[in-house]
Amino acid sequence: MHREVEQLLPTVRELGVIAVAHSPTGHGLLHSPKGGLPGRTTPAALQRALDDVAAAYDVTPGQVALAWVHHQSQRWDLPVIPLPGTTRVSHLDANISAAGLALSATDLDRLDGVNTRTA
Repeated sequence: MHREVEQLLPTVRELGVIAVAHSPTGHGLLHSPKGGLPGRTTPAALQRALDDVAAAYDVTPGQVALAWVHHQSQRWDLPVIPLPGTTRVSHLDANISAAGLALSATDLDRLDGVNTRTA
């Protein structure tokens, strides 16, 4: 949900270091039903995009978010490691499944283009 760090990725690649995506599901927000937790909501445009892509692959929006992060290694030509929090075995299973989710270039472009700054 917070992509400001992407402006640093060319330097990260140049330095040959690994990028670690801390909390790639917004501390569980992107895994929550209807894109919300008490006092927090997912920006509407992002939730729509995640829901649409998730429906196409029969997965959850959180799995799509994790798969998107996994794909950034190829897109930025540098190692990008997502570091999702996991509080249940079911979350662990979902996170592991997301690692094998191959999103299409069209889906990646759609997710890349979402404005995450507006609700």
